[in-house]
Amino acid sequence: MASVPDVDEVRAWLKVSAETTDEQLQEICDGELANQVRVCRVPVGWPGDPDLYPSDLRLALFRRCGRAAAARSVPLGMTDGEYGQARLSRWDAEIERYERPLRKFAFG
Repeated sequence: MASVPDVDEVRAWLKVSAETTDEQLQEICDGELANQVRVCRVPVGWPGDPDLYPSDLRLALFRRCGRAAAARSVPLGMTDGEYGQARLSRWDAEIERYERPLRKFAFG
C-alpha cells in the first residue's frame, strides 16, 4: 500500500516547471483524485488511513495528473501534427492498466 501523492511528489514525478504554481497543481491533483475515486474501488478505511491507498492507483494518479497538466496548454483538445490537426486521446493505456483491477462495475 502507498499514500496519495502530494504536490511536491507530483511535481517531481512529472518534472513540471515552476511556471505551474503549487495551487494550480493542487487543483489538478484534487480533481483527478476525485475522478479516480468515482470510478475505482478504494479500501473502505482509506480516507481515514492514507496508507491504505493502493500503489497502482498512486501510479495511475501520477499519470492522470500528467495528462491534465499537459492538456492545460491545449484548451480545445486539438494539436497540430505531421498530418494536420488531431484530437487529444481520451484513453491512456497505462492508466487503464493500473486501474483495471480496481474499476467499479456499473450496471444498469
